[in-house]
Amino acid sequence: MLSSLWFKVLLCIALVSSSLQQSAPEPPTKLMGGVLHKPSKCSSTVSTNTKVKLHYTARLWGSEKVFENTYGGEPVQYHLGRDKIMKGLEDGIQGMCVGEVRRLLIPAELAFGDFGIPGQVPANTAVIYDVECLKVDSPFRNPWFWSGVVAIALAYVYFDRMAKAEDATKAAKFLEKSNKETVDKSS
Repeated sequence: MLSSLWFKVLLCIALVSSSLQQSAPEPPTKLMGGVLHKPSKCSSTVSTNTKVKLHYTARLWGSEKVFENTYGGEPVQYHLGRDKIMKGLEDGIQGMCVGEVRRLLIPAELAFGDFGIPGQVPANTAVIYDVECLKVDSPFRNPWFWSGVVAIALAYVYFDRMAKAEDATKAAKFLEKSNKETVDKSS
């Protein structure tokens, strides 16, 4: 009975000391993320060349202090593929649905890199973004986009047929001229 008590005490001491020796987790070396909230219906998703409207909070790796928060004001808007946006954020929001919330663990090289943000983010520091997608405007949902595609296709077909008709006319004139020369030589 006494040995059982000592075993339990030693086990508790070992567990406590091992938990105290564990340090904070290492910062990410590649972009990682997870979905915090997924809407029941996904009508449109974020992809290259879409306009997005987002809210987010940003904090340093290993810290709970938020250094940037858009929830207090207007959401941010980006045109992916055109606007300058942090690489880790742009890659991390790909495929998000409207209403979805993701937590992104962004390594330093995909965040603020060697420079950081003076007074806010030290150089070579990973960051954590909690991002909420509010709106996605895809060019594929715009009727003017599709009317432009149809107009280009019709113009291609028209000019292709005109070029083929012109080639056929030139070929016919060449054959007519060749036949005339052959008849003239034989007479």
